[in-house]
Amino acid sequence: MINQEKGVISEQAGDFLVIKFEDGRELLWPKKEINWIIKDGETVKISILPEQIDDKYQEDQTKNLLKKIFQTDNA
Repeated sequence: MINQEKGVISEQAGDFLVIKFEDGRELLWPKKEINWIIKDGETVKISILPEQIDDKYQEDQTKNLLKKIFQTDNA
C-alpha cells in the first residue's frame, strides 16, 4: 500500500514550491525536481514509501501499461 497525501501548491517561493495540506502543514519542495509546468492552486499527491516498494510499483505500472498497449481483442 502506498501512503499518499493530497496537497495544494499554494505559492512559489524562490527555488521552492510551498505545498499546503488540509491540516495546515506546509512542505517546501524544490522546483528543479518537478518536470511539468507548475501552477499555483494545483493539487498534487505526495507519496513516501521504501525504495524497494517504489521499484516494484514502477515495475507493475510498466507491465500494466505494456499489456494495455499490446492488448488485442480476439473475440
